[in-house]
Amino acid sequence: MNHITASAKRAFGVSLMHHISNLNTNKKWTELGPKDQHMLEGGGIKESDWNALQLVTRTEAPTGEKLITNQDIFKMSDDAILDHFGFERAGHTAESLADNAFKLKEQLANKFMNHVYTETNAAVLEVGSREVAMMGLGRERGTAGNELSRFFFQFKQFPLAIVTRQWTRAMAQPTPQAKFVYLAKLFAYTTVMGSIVAQIQNLTQGKDLEDPTTMDFFLKSIVKGGAASFLADAVSASADPTDRSLKDFVIPAALKDVINVGTMVSGAGQQFLDDRESSYGAEAINTLKSNIPFQNVWYTRLIFDRIVIAEMQEMFDEGYREKKQRRLEKYGNGFWWSMDNEEIRMPDISSKE
Repeated sequence: MNHITASAKRAFGVSLMHHISNLNTNKKWTELGPKDQHMLEGGGIKESDWNALQLVTRTEAPTGEKLITNQDIFKMSDDAILDHFGFERAGHTAESLADNAFKLKEQLANKFMNHVYTETNAAVLEVGSREVAMMGLGRERGTAGNELSRFFFQFKQFPLAIVTRQWTRAMAQPTPQAKFVYLAKLFAYTTVMGSIVAQIQNLTQGKDLEDPTTMDFFLKSIVKGGAASFLADAVSASADPTDRSLKDFVIPAALKDVINVGTMVSGAGQQFLDDRESSYGAEAINTLKSNIPFQNVWYTRLIFDRIVIAEMQEMFDEGYREKKQRRLEKYGNGFWWSMDNEEIRMPDISSKE
């Protein structure tokens, strides 16, 4: 995943440098739109810096695009950068002039690359130092409080990073109206995308599409689109046909296995099983499945579930497949790939009454 993230960042960074180079070549500062000006100024690039970048000789990429890189900025002639910023040469030696020209180039390169890095980090998200500090509660690594908080936030770092980055960007908008519009658009777009993801997940799990007109589906779309898919599952945990509950989506993954094993070997085990209409063997299979590498890959998960897991569940808990089928039907849905593998049909895409 690190290689994929690095490749995406490099691709976006190069694309952005080409875009800025193209704008800088064809437009003066006053010809830029207000949004472009605001975005550039947010990275520290002012009108004088924009005009200075127009003096830079571009690097030509292998595909023919011309880019501005930090090396191109440092290759500018000393006279050009000094003249542009109106540096007074009187009283300076040649060495002093060269040092001052270097400082001006360095300042310009820092502003330019800071803008590129800032936009790249916003476009291609990954967990940063801010999120790590939040998850560690500000305590030193290795302390009990820090390690416990990191343990709780297992697999929740990326959703936290999306929330913090989008909130920061929204608050950076210049006016209250712009902040509201940004958040409203974000809410609308992510809700639509969240609903699409939820329905795709239904299909890849062998289920029919959910009724998109219900409040449960609407809440799931909101939270899943907001990058907190574990909360989206928790919203509808009570209607989950796989016998999971809210705790399965909120507590850390490792702690969940410890609780499951502890419950089974304790006196609370039978009550736990009665509430879930399950058995010791079925719960053992569930715990084993959750720890099998790559079992959750979307394009093999359904086949693995039906051919391997469902068969094992039926061996250890007779009637497991019928109970799971009835539970899903209780909440107004069904399987297009039946649990007993006897029926495979087209998914039902009609709204449920």
